[in-house]
Amino acid sequence: LLENGIVVAWGNNGFGQLGFGLSRSRLLPEQVLGMKDIVSLDGQIKALVCENPIPRMEYLQLTKTVAMQYSLTKERYQHGAWRAAFDLNLVYGQYSYEKVSPYCTTKVVGNPRFDRWFNGQFDTALQRQIEGKLDPTKKTILYLPTWGEFSSIEQFSGAIADLKDEFNVLAKVHHKTDTHESDKVQFLR
Repeated sequence: LLENGIVVAWGNNGFGQLGFGLSRSRLLPEQVLGMKDIVSLDGQIKALVCENPIPRMEYLQLTKTVAMQYSLTKERYQHGAWRAAFDLNLVYGQYSYEKVSPYCTTKVVGNPRFDRWFNGQFDTALQRQIEGKLDPTKKTILYLPTWGEFSSIEQFSGAIADLKDEFNVLAKVHHKTDTHESDKVQFLR
């Protein structure tokens, strides 16, 4: 489910499970239905996995709804009562489990963004490239600012820059900073 409400699917489709009405497999994501058509997916797919509640999901009766935690920020939202609208919530760890499980069925699955690391599939060439740019005599600080109203880039960019003499400083901005607030990236240069 994309941010604009479009549903995409890809993968093995031998039984028509992707929702296209045909059994041809898809190697790349293809649009299935728009948000207004979400109810027509009911029963055609076993589960709908998304990060937030979506309009009309309450009308799904045969398809299970699964919420996947996507962040550790915005705690009041991430651990909110809205999670009761889902059949299952997948969370990163015990802390989130304790916050969400009173509302609904919850399972700790870790953060899938780290699966490649723990499965031994991490791009070690990229890791070596980054390590090659670091001064091994300095400790390293990783700065991970979020985007939007909670972003700290403008507020702390000067202080972050001042640390560069004493520390290796790596900054990984939120993906929406790159796409929606590219002007803020200039503060980190």
